[in-house]
Amino acid sequence: MPSDLFTHYLNARDSRPLSKSRLAVLSALSEFRQEHGYSPTVREIAENLQFRSHASVHAHLDALSMAGLLTRRPRSARSWLVTERGQQELASAC
Repeated sequence: MPSDLFTHYLNARDSRPLSKSRLAVLSALSEFRQEHGYSPTVREIAENLQFRSHASVHAHLDALSMAGLLTRRPRSARSWLVTERGQQELASAC
């Protein structure tokens, strides 16, 4: 039963629309990657979006990853990738 509750919680989270900040992080990452061929660093995302805290960028990246909008290769720098689902989310936001 607890796993059913967890699955329900994740599905409920996935159905919510993205916040403006999370959409901005997803968009910035996607645009940077298209322009440069690799992902931005957390610092570059923070500077680009004028976030004061790198921790907030990490929190947004983790949330986007949990929602299935981003993936990352473990222990690899600049490896964030926008998933197909993430691309769909960006397309529907425009």
